[in-house]
Amino acid sequence: MSDSSIYNSGDPSNMADSRAQESRTTHEPRTLHPPPSSPTASPTASGASPPTPCSNSNPICRLHALAQHLQARTDRLNSWPATSPGASRAPSPTPSCKHDALRQVPAAKQRSLAALREAQEMVRQFELRLLRIRECRLNEREGHLKLERRRLRQNDLWYQYGELKAFIGEQIWRVAVEKRSLQQEIKQVEDAAEDI
Repeated sequence: MSDSSIYNSGDPSNMADSRAQESRTTHEPRTLHPPPSSPTASPTASGASPPTPCSNSNPICRLHALAQHLQARTDRLNSWPATSPGASRAPSPTPSCKHDALRQVPAAKQRSLAALREAQEMVRQFELRLLRIRECRLNEREGHLKLERRRLRQNDLWYQYGELKAFIGEQIWRVAVEKRSLQQEIKQVEDAAEDI
């Protein structure tokens, strides 16, 4: 049987297969954004601002976003009811309803402030943990460099390799400078607990 006879025949199975193939071709998923190499994908070409480095997959970014949300909520509660969302559109409440709402505001403020302090403390603890990890890595690198210097001195190779001696000395100095800067950051994060 030729191809033309198959397509010209009124076989429902052939027609169903043809419609299914057409549907798969028509509804094939398409990428919504051009690839990075495309010139249209450049943020400067379209005039849009470049994306921020933070993302939802970063825990510290999620904690910062939570703290900002709680801060905005606390600010709204502090300015209630003057700038309460929808206050101008809502009908004027009865005195009893207004009294009940006013009684609930202090409790809502306390809950919001407690949640804000908790989020800020989580951010501080996370940042402190990252700084401690960096400090441990610097200590390991410093120990490795000093061990290498000691090994060269014991093998009488220290005075034969002047460039290596200068390189190791410079690396140890750089590690010491970075450690001092890191310790200042750690102190700032630790002192921030008093402001929370």
